[in-house]
Amino acid sequence: MYYSELVKKACVIMYDAHKEDKDKGGYQRDLLARLRTDYVHEQQERYRTQLAQLGDAIDRASASERVKLTKQQKKFQDQATELQKYEEKVHHLADQNIEIDLDDGVKHNYELFADVLAKIK
Repeated sequence: MYYSELVKKACVIMYDAHKEDKDKGGYQRDLLARLRTDYVHEQQERYRTQLAQLGDAIDRASASERVKLTKQQKKFQDQATELQKYEEKVHHLADQNIEIDLDDGVKHNYELFADVLAKIK
């Protein structure tokens, strides 16, 4: 899934936040809001731009090139759709402004964010 890349970016934010706030293990209540605005929205804009450029290129392309560009367009549309669904989940959790307690343990805290995190193996 594409959004696993965004989860990695969230981990980077948490690592950076950890330097500032060691009491919460790097987690701050606005983490998901920052992930959404700093990464998800930016990636959505990149997809919109890429899809618009591909649409223009398809209009001007020869038949053989049009097939190749249409496949690329489909790939970007699928990723944009997946990212939109992910954004809705992140938005919902970000609006909740969830506080965690490290004493509750990883498993409990993971469950609070399970919709937007990769599965624990």
